[in-house]
Amino acid sequence: MRKSLSELMNELDGLPDSYEKLNVLEMAIELADEEKQIDNAYYLRQEYVYLAHVFGYAQKALVAFLWCLEQYDKQPERFDEHELLWQYKWMMGALGGFPQLSREKLMTLASDMQRRFERSGWSLGPVQDAMSALMYFLGDWDASLDYKEKSMVAEVDGLSDCPACRQQLRVQFNYDKEDYERVVKESKMILQGSLRCRTVPRRTYQVLMDVEFKRGNLEEAMSYLKRLQACIPYDAQHYIAWLDSVTLLSFLDNMQAVSLYTKHFAMVLDQEQPFDQMQAFTVGAMVLRQWEKNNPDEKHLILGFPAKFPRFTKGGLYDVVSLRLWFETQAKSIASQFDKRNANSFFSGRVQRKLTLADTWVSG
Repeated sequence: MRKSLSELMNELDGLPDSYEKLNVLEMAIELADEEKQIDNAYYLRQEYVYLAHVFGYAQKALVAFLWCLEQYDKQPERFDEHELLWQYKWMMGALGGFPQLSREKLMTLASDMQRRFERSGWSLGPVQDAMSALMYFLGDWDASLDYKEKSMVAEVDGLSDCPACRQQLRVQFNYDKEDYERVVKESKMILQGSLRCRTVPRRTYQVLMDVEFKRGNLEEAMSYLKRLQACIPYDAQHYIAWLDSVTLLSFLDNMQAVSLYTKHFAMVLDQEQPFDQMQAFTVGAMVLRQWEKNNPDEKHLILGFPAKFPRFTKGGLYDVVSLRLWFETQAKSIASQFDKRNANSFFSGRVQRKLTLADTWVSG
C-alpha cells in the first residue's frame, strides 16, 4: 500500500543522510506535487538539493533547485531567500562539471546568481568563489585563481562560508599557486584544532598529503593519509578523498591502491557528473601504469570490479594493458568533451600530465 505524504515525512525525520533518504525524498516530492502541496514540495526539494549534491547527483539537484528558484520568483514573500542563495553556491560550484552545459548557459546562471546577491545586499564573496570553480571548469586557470583571491578578501556575512572553510580556501589557493611553504603555514590553525567543520580538516589532509609527496617527504605524506582515513569512510560523500588516497597509494603502496580502487569503484558508475568520472578513470589508468612499471613481467591481475563495470569479467581476471588503455580512453574522451565546449585543451593537458606521472616517478 502506498504511504501517505505525512507518513513519508515522518519517516524522513528518522533517516540519516543516505541513498535510502534520497529515495524517500523522491517519493515524498512526487506525492506533494500530486496533491499540489506547494510548501511541502518546496521544502522537500530544498532538502533533496542538499542530499543529491552531497551524493554526487548534481543533475538531479539542479532540476530540484531550478524548480525552487521558479517558485521563489513567483512568490518571494512565501519562501526563504537565504537558503535558496546558499544552495546557489553549491549549484554553481558543480554545474561546470557537465560539458553538455554550454558556456553561455553557465554564464547566464552565474549572472543570475550575482544579480540576486547584489539585489539583497549580500557580500559577493560566495559569487566570486563560485566563479572561481566555474572558470576552472571552463579551462581558464588564471581567471579561476583571480576569482579565488577576490573571494578570500571579500566581506564576510551570513552567506559566507564558515571560518574553517574560509581558512581552507587560503590553503587551497596557495596549493593551486604551488606555494607549498605557504600551504603549510596556512594549515597550522586547522591542524592545531582551532578550526573545524564538516569538511575541515579532511580537505586539509588531502592537500597536505599531496604537498608532502611532491616535496619528497613520503613519511609525512603517509601520515596525512592515515589521518584522512581515520576521520572518514570511503563513500559517495567522500568521493574525492577516496581518489586522492588512491592517487598517493598508487606510488607508495601500489597493491593497496589497486585494492582500494576496485573495492569502491561502484561509486564511479553512480556519478552523474562527467568531471568526477573523468577524474576516476584517470586515477585508474595511473594506478595500472604504476603496477605495470612495478611488475614488468606480469600481464594479468585478479580484480574485484562490480558486475555493472562495463569491462566486467566473471572470473575477475583482467589483462592489465587492455584495462589501462580502456581507462585512458574514457578519461581522454571526457576531457575532449570539456575542451570542445571550452575551446581550449586545458583538460586534455591535465589528464595527460597525470597519466605520465607513473612514467616519471622514481621511488625513494
